Amino acid sequence: MNITDSGHLVFNDEQGKTQCITKEEILKMCANYERDNVDPIVEQVKEKLSSRSSVGIKKYKTTIFDNTDENYMQHLQDELLDGANYCQQMIRLGKFSMNVSKILDTETNYYTIGELVSKEYKKLKNDNN
Repeated sequence: MNITDSGHLVFNDEQGKTQCITKEEILKMCANYERDNVDPIVEQVKEKLSSRSSVGIKKYKTTIFDNTDENYMQHLQDELLDGANYCQQMIRLGKFSMNVSKILDTETNYYTIGELVSKEYKKLKNDNN
């Protein structure tokens, strides 16, 4: 393997053939490598954090860093309680979805399916757990 004065990489491939990669191709591969090593989920979270920060700054006229109210624990507790409420709702909807799936797996009569799904929906609406 050699690098030429112009920045080309010259090497023999697995079949013994001489290959040449230009400096531009090497840079492109490096750029793709950098991009490919980025977790898209983490990038989405970063975007959401940035967006939430902008909303908070507009709403409260301060950043978390500059907040002098020292009410961080109260804010955290409020947010966690909201999260607990969303979790509870997802648990309820998950149970409903599982019950409907069981109905669809075991019943073939559309009328019976409709009645059973309707009963599950009524249970969901009346469920306070």
